[in-house]
Amino acid sequence: MELELKRAVARNVDADPNDVLNLKRVLNRLGHYLPDDLIGMTRFAETRLFEAIEAFQRLTGLTPTGQVKPDDETVQTLQEYLARTSGNDRYIWRTVRDDRVRPSHAAREGKLFRWKAWPEPGEEEHCRCWAELVDAVASRDGVAAAGAAGKTAKDDEPPCFQGPWLDEAVEMLVQHEKAYNYPYGDSLGFITVGVGANVNQWDQFKSLPWRMETEDGRFATLAEVTDGYEKLRKFIDDARAEAEKNGEEKINYLAKKYKKITQLKLSSSDYKKMLKDSVQQFEKDLRKKFSGFSCFPAPAKIVLMDMIYNIGTTKFNAEKWKKLFAAVVARDWAAAAQESNRRAVSEERNQAARTYFERAKFLEDESKIKS
Repeated sequence: MELELKRAVARNVDADPNDVLNLKRVLNRLGHYLPDDLIGMTRFAETRLFEAIEAFQRLTGLTPTGQVKPDDETVQTLQEYLARTSGNDRYIWRTVRDDRVRPSHAAREGKLFRWKAWPEPGEEEHCRCWAELVDAVASRDGVAAAGAAGKTAKDDEPPCFQGPWLDEAVEMLVQHEKAYNYPYGDSLGFITVGVGANVNQWDQFKSLPWRMETEDGRFATLAEVTDGYEKLRKFIDDARAEAEKNGEEKINYLAKKYKKITQLKLSSSDYKKMLKDSVQQFEKDLRKKFSGFSCFPAPAKIVLMDMIYNIGTTKFNAEKWKKLFAAVVARDWAAAAQESNRRAVSEERNQAARTYFERAKFLEDESKIKS
C-alpha cells in the first residue's frame, strides 16, 4: 500500500476523491481512522478524517494542521509507518451491513484476518468495508514508541475471543433492568419503559407505538400521548421535590406506582424490539470506544454492554470512567472489576459486573497458558 496524492486534502478545499479514499485507507490501516458505520469508506472528506489526520500529526510530533499535501512531511511520515508494518497485524473485517455489500464481503463481517491476505477491506472499487484493528490503541502507541527502530505493536498479542455473547448480554439486561410495558420514572427521574429504555425526551417518547389500556388495545392518539407525557413529568417533578425535601438523592418509588398515571402501554414485541435495536447500536458504540472490543473475552463484552446500556453512551466515556477505560484498554480485567462500581444500581448488579470481569481474566489467562 502506498500513498500518492494529486492535490491537497484539507478543510474547505476541493480535494480529489481518489486522494481522499486513499488517505482514509492508509489511516485506517494504521488504526487512526474508522468510518461511519452507516456509510463506510467514502470518497468525500468529513470531519472525522480531518480529526484523524490531526491525531496522527500530534502523535508523530508534526504540526497538527489537519491537512495533507502531496509529498509533504505528513505524507512522508505516513509512508514510513506503512513501511514498518510487518503485514501480519490482525484486524476485524467490518462492513456497512446493508444489502449493497458484496455477498463475499458480507460473509467476512466480524471475522479475524491478517493483512496481505487478499482481498483487503476497502481495496476493491466501491467496497463498503473497512478494517478494525484488533487493538488500534496499542497499534498507534506502539508505532509512535517504535520510532526509528521500525518496530510494530504486534509483539505479545492478546488472544482474540470470537464466541457468541449477545444473547447472554440481553438476558443480563432483562434480569437487572426488568421489563414494564407502561412508562414509569426511574430513581433519577427519567421516564423509562420496557427493559430500562430511557425515553425521557419528548421526541423519543412520542415516536413510540403507544397503545391504550383498553379492551381493544387501540393505538393512542397524539393528544393522548401528549397528555400522558405531561402527567408523568408532573408526577416525577413532584416526587423529586419531595425527595430533595427529605434530603434524598433518589426517588424511591417502585415502577408500579406509575402504572395508573396514564393509560399508555407498549406491546411486549414492541419493547423487546426496542431492546434488540438498542443492544445492536450499543455494540457499535462499544467498538468505537474500545478498538479491541471485538476480541475481548465474552464476559467482558457482556458486562460492558450492561454498563453502557445502563449509563448511556454519552456518560459512559473515558473522562468520567478514566480508570475503568484504562483497565479495559489494557485488558487488565482484575483492575476493571475494581473500577466497575456504579452508584445508581444495586449491589447485586455491581457484584455481577465484578464477577463477569473476573471471568474474563480467567479465560484470558487460561488462553495464554494454552498458547
